[in-house]
Amino acid sequence: MGSRKVNAIKVSIKPIETDITNLHPFQGTLKSLSKEDYEKLKKSIIDHDFSEPFTAFKNKKDQKLYILNGHQRLRVLTKMREDGWVIPEVPVSLHTNIKSEEQAKKLVLVLTSQYGEITDESMYEYIFES
Repeated sequence: MGSRKVNAIKVSIKPIETDITNLHPFQGTLKSLSKEDYEKLKKSIIDHDFSEPFTAFKNKKDQKLYILNGHQRLRVLTKMREDGWVIPEVPVSLHTNIKSEEQAKKLVLVLTSQYGEITDESMYEYIFES
């Protein structure tokens, strides 16, 4: 019998929790957040809780945690804390296989991409026929 190559997906994250002050933005000005969208996101967090972890990596140069996904939520949570909200430690999926800032930038684009499209028909079916 010959040996058969087995393909396997690598898991490159480990869950941690941290205070939002330990998270640093990485995407710069790639995306903006209008005042209207800020209010929508804030309302969503209030109504539905914080329910999706940040994705981050530890920069080998300065050992800081930089977020790859969740920049707008970090902005909203930071402002909410400034306004008196209690923000507990948040879940973070720590990416353990980032070797360079270039690799991290590519991953930001992957994580912010939309691969599917919602059509009017699919939205109707989701809301009314599910």
